[in-house]
Amino acid sequence: MSTLKLADLSPEQKKQLLKEAKQEAHQEKEAQQENRKAYKQLVGEVVPKFFDTLITQSQALARTKLEIFQGLKDLIELKKEAYGVKANQQSHSLTSDNGRQTIKIGYRVNDGWDDTMHAGIDKVNQFLGSLATNDDTRKLVKTINRLLQKDANGNLKSNRVLELEKIAEDYHSDLLNDGIDIIRKSWSPLKSCYFIDAMILDGTGKKQNVPLSITSVDFPKGSPEINFI
Repeated sequence: MSTLKLADLSPEQKKQLLKEAKQEAHQEKEAQQENRKAYKQLVGEVVPKFFDTLITQSQALARTKLEIFQGLKDLIELKKEAYGVKANQQSHSLTSDNGRQTIKIGYRVNDGWDDTMHAGIDKVNQFLGSLATNDDTRKLVKTINRLLQKDANGNLKSNRVLELEKIAEDYHSDLLNDGIDIIRKSWSPLKSCYFIDAMILDGTGKKQNVPLSITSVDFPKGSPEINFI
């Protein structure tokens, strides 16, 4: 089969070939635009349907959460009386008679601080500024600055204040101790969320978490592989 060469074509043939190529490119572009239009239309129709399904599941989870907390409330009150559990305990675990099923409910706490925290930090910094400079004090300054480093929300970590108190024991400074005391007393913890964890012993006696979020739960067994990447 002979190969067509552009040099062998007449000017009219070249013009016709160019015209056909432009027409083909135009048709391909139109088809692409139609595909994009169809895709956006389908997304607009499908997403609201699936979103309604997710809203329904979210509301069902909320009702289940309330049902479990209310259902276990009396048991927890009885636990407090029978075992002398602290009234402000953050979580409670309840296990079935056979020891296979455990439900843990409670709330998580985020560190929070009132505005007096800054006064305490200023006093700590005054103490650091009063130190004579040498290798030991440079290390101390670096350590304390690390402990006073705030997170993305502008808060200190409460466990770091305990480390500061241990450091202060070696320096016997009223200024440092007062600053740390102000920081400690400015701690105002905030409840972040109420949680439910469920665990079950499998056939080997190993504890397995029961996934309770749509992110952590697996697809049903035997589902076809999901691969869209």
